[in-house]
Amino acid sequence: MRLNFTLISTFLFASAVLADRGLEHRSSQLNIQKRNTSDYNGINWAGAVSNQSVPTFWAISSTFKAPHVSGPTESAVGIWVGIDGFYETKCGATFLAGVGYIMTNDKPFYQVVAQWLPGTWKEFTDVEVSPGDLITVTVTVASDRTTGNATIENANQMTTQTLGFSNQPALCQLSAEWIVSKVGDRDLANFSTVSFSNPLALGGYQKFTPAGSVITSIGNETAIYADENVVTIWRAY
Repeated sequence: MRLNFTLISTFLFASAVLADRGLEHRSSQLNIQKRNTSDYNGINWAGAVSNQSVPTFWAISSTFKAPHVSGPTESAVGIWVGIDGFYETKCGATFLAGVGYIMTNDKPFYQVVAQWLPGTWKEFTDVEVSPGDLITVTVTVASDRTTGNATIENANQMTTQTLGFSNQPALCQLSAEWIVSKVGDRDLANFSTVSFSNPLALGGYQKFTPAGSVITSIGNETAIYADENVVTIWRAY
């Protein structure tokens, strides 16, 4: 069911926040230590990051099947693709799009959103989402780094919508991410496996996949597999 209230999110991949308008914004500063395996643990999101040391990424896309979401009231989960959300880039701006879910009265409510943070978010009001639907998310950035588009397509319902952004804080174009996130201080909702298929990021004339990317986990709550064709995240119980 679509959310009947407005979601606000502060999406810092070190502390992802997706919450209703009445929830106080909080951004935890976490001491994340890089492990020899290039994995991160104990943060609020799980998935794969392709990163570069110079401005590179101007587009990212992937397709995932909308999961079944369950759990206690107020638990939540978000599914996103984005640019410049990686903690180590310290960019100060992030562009992302996807679907956020919050459990209310034991039912999952959702909102399909694109956000250019800090500050600007827009809802895909033409896109409905049901469990099992194939959702394709594409985020693109113009050469000025302050303008871009987010497109979400629901193949099952044959709906597509594009939202444009302009005059935004400049992106750094240093990282591209495919992730599942917690929502502020809420418990992580239960979700069926999320698989980002055909994960692709573009930088200059190059194509980047999650092969060899940085892999992250929400403590012991999630497990992840990633290669050049897929990023799969599932709930570890």
